[in-house]
Amino acid sequence: MMTAAAGNERASRPRVGLVLSGGGALGAYHAGVVRALDDLQIGIDMVAGASIGALNGSVVASASSLRRAADTLTELWEALGIQSPLHPNVPGLFQLLLATGIQLPVLKTLKDSLPFNPRLLGLAFDAIQSEISLLSDGPIRKILHDVLDQDAVSKGRPFYVSVFRSNGILADTLAGIAKVLDLPTAESEFLDIQSLAPDRRIQAILASAAIPLLFGPQRVGDRMYVDGGIGGGASCQGNTPATPLVDAGCTHLIVSHLSEATLWNRRKFPDTEIIEIALQMPINRDDPVSDLLSFNSEKSSFLISRGYEDTCTSVGRLRALKQVHQMATAAESARDSAVRGAWQAVDDMNSDEFEQRFGERHAS
Repeated sequence: MMTAAAGNERASRPRVGLVLSGGGALGAYHAGVVRALDDLQIGIDMVAGASIGALNGSVVASASSLRRAADTLTELWEALGIQSPLHPNVPGLFQLLLATGIQLPVLKTLKDSLPFNPRLLGLAFDAIQSEISLLSDGPIRKILHDVLDQDAVSKGRPFYVSVFRSNGILADTLAGIAKVLDLPTAESEFLDIQSLAPDRRIQAILASAAIPLLFGPQRVGDRMYVDGGIGGGASCQGNTPATPLVDAGCTHLIVSHLSEATLWNRRKFPDTEIIEIALQMPINRDDPVSDLLSFNSEKSSFLISRGYEDTCTSVGRLRALKQVHQMATAAESARDSAVRGAWQAVDDMNSDEFEQRFGERHAS
C-alpha cells in the first residue's frame, strides 16, 4: 500500500524508475538498455532489480551517472563472457551426492566399506535439508565487493531488490520449479538497500540472485532468503519488482524484461506510466537452461547490442518521458531557487524593515 508521503511525492514531482528483471546470463541485455538510456539522456531517479537484475541494478544505483553505469556494466559483462562466475562448490557437490545416493566409483567404494547403520540415512536426510549449494557464491561476492562503493550506495539513487523467504532447500527448490511451470508461489519481499547496514547490502543482493540448489540461501538480519525471482509465480511479482518503486513514488517506469514470454501485467499499476523493453527472442530456444547459465563473450556482445537496439526502438515514448523528467527537474530547481531567494531577502532585512513590511500587510 502506498504511504501518504509517497502519494504526496507522486503529486509534487514526476519520478522515473528503472526495473531490471531476472534472467541469469541474459543480464548482459541490461547493459545495452542502460547505454541507450544514457545516449537518449533519460534521467533515472530510482532502481529495482531481481536476481541478475539486482547485481546490474547495484551498479546503476551507485554510479555517479548513467554513462558511468553503462561503462561499468559493459566492462563487467565483457569480463563475465571471458570468465564465467559459475564455479562449482566442491563440498556441496560431494554432500549432495552422498545425500541423494548418486554414486561415483569412489563413493561406492566408501559406501561398501562401511557397515550398514540406520543413522547414515538420517544424516543423508539432514544433508538434503541443509544449505547445500552446487555453485560457490565466491565469484559473485567478489564482483560486488569490486563494483559496489558503499558511500556511493548511501548517497546514490534509491535501490530495491526482491528476495524470497527461504524455507529450506527442498521447499525452495520446489518453489523454483513451480515458478518455472507458472504455478502459484508465495510473494517475494522487497528490501531497501540503502536502509541496510553496509555489511548486509551485499548479502541482500546475493540473496536476490541465490537460485535454490545452485546457490545457498543468504542471511539478511535474522532471516534467510533466496532468489527474488521466484515470488508471485506466473505474475512475476518478484522477478519484475515494480511494486517498491511505485510505492516509493515513481510515476513512470522503464521495465527491462529478459524474456519475451513474461506474464507480468502492467495493468496492475493503472496510475503509473510504463514503458516495457523486452528481449524479443532467447539465444537458444531449444535449451532455455543454457540461456540462463551459459556465459560467453559472443553472447554477451550480442545481448548488449540487442538491449541498445530494443531500447532505441522505444525512442518516441522515451523522448516524451525525457521531456516530463526535464520539466519536473526544472520546476523543482526553480521552486528551490525561489525559496532560497525568499529566505535570503528575509535575512537581508533588519528587524525594523521586516516588521514594517510584513506588519503593515498583516494589519491590512
